[in-house]
Amino acid sequence: MQLLINGKVKSVKKTMIDTGYYYGYGLFETILVREGIPIFVEAHLKRLNEGLMTIGINKEVSVEQVRQGILLLKCYNGALKINVSEKQVVLSVRGTTYTAEHYAHGARLKVSKVLRNPTSPLVYLKSMNYMDNILEMRQAKEEGWQDVLFTNYQGEVCETAVANIFFIKEGQIITPKVSSGLLNGVVRQWLIDTNQVIERVILAEEIPSMEGAFITNSLLGLMKVTTIGQKTFEGDHAILQTLTKAYVKRLKAFEA
Repeated sequence: MQLLINGKVKSVKKTMIDTGYYYGYGLFETILVREGIPIFVEAHLKRLNEGLMTIGINKEVSVEQVRQGILLLKCYNGALKINVSEKQVVLSVRGTTYTAEHYAHGARLKVSKVLRNPTSPLVYLKSMNYMDNILEMRQAKEEGWQDVLFTNYQGEVCETAVANIFFIKEGQIITPKVSSGLLNGVVRQWLIDTNQVIERVILAEEIPSMEGAFITNSLLGLMKVTTIGQKTFEGDHAILQTLTKAYVKRLKAFEA
């Protein structure tokens, strides 16, 4: 396997071990790359670098490092992942797994029994410790779901294992407040900046009254949700179709 470690391409069998690998003390970002262009790269690095400052790791990743990584790792279309720990800045690449079939069928979400803790700083950082997410996602997929929805101990909707969630009701776009216990995603923030989105506490008991739902992250963009637990959403909501068209237009602008 080839990685870009501290600016040098290496065929890696083992790496320097630090607290990132002992304790998950570090952060990561996953950036969509299209035609060699890192999408929303400034927003990703702003979140990463501010997060590193928050946890006391004296490192900063630049746009130039990302562009160099794309060239050296030949990542022209796919996902570029950046992991930063005390001693390491590791860039790796992989393909994206979302297909037209995924978007056509939408996402079915299991409601997790594992509760988010909004008092923990980890829920607001893209931490290298994603064990809750990984274990719950694995279990959900084994049961036939695509993803898992987390709530907090007050019954407030938070996020899925890999995405932010939005609801549609009475012509309004609604998304949980960050303070409920969730990571503020890059695509989530773009939607909030470019549309009239209501950020508020959403109780799990409100889900049956919602008219539509969709999830977002940097690799999938926007994807409809067809099921949350016992709640089923029918068809493609017109608002989601409009938002998706705007997102596709924004992607094309990056490539222009």
